[in-house]
Amino acid sequence: MTIEWGGLPFTTPAIFNGNVANKDSGVYVIMTKPEPQNKPQIYNVLYFGETENFSKILDANHEKIHCWKQNQISGLYYSLYIMSGSPQEQRQSIESELIKIYNTSCNDRS
Repeated sequence: MTIEWGGLPFTTPAIFNGNVANKDSGVYVIMTKPEPQNKPQIYNVLYFGETENFSKILDANHEKIHCWKQNQISGLYYSLYIMSGSPQEQRQSIESELIKIYNTSCNDRS
């Protein structure tokens, strides 16, 4: 099962336990569940990011981990939009558009 953000197919959400093994490039999303008992398939987006290698940036030392934890309702989840071999400019463009659409609480505003 995939999940869509901005019309793009992201991987099935998984619990964020401090590391992600996937070494592909792409855009990632950090989420929480507002009502895990009543609506287990509904997620609130906290953060979008882009990277050349998910495993190198999605870990317990991420620069926004404190914001994620502060804004979580019922745990943290992640999902990936895999863009193997994509240029950084393309990933940044998608990341920026998703941040605008979802007005994420942990992305910096400019």
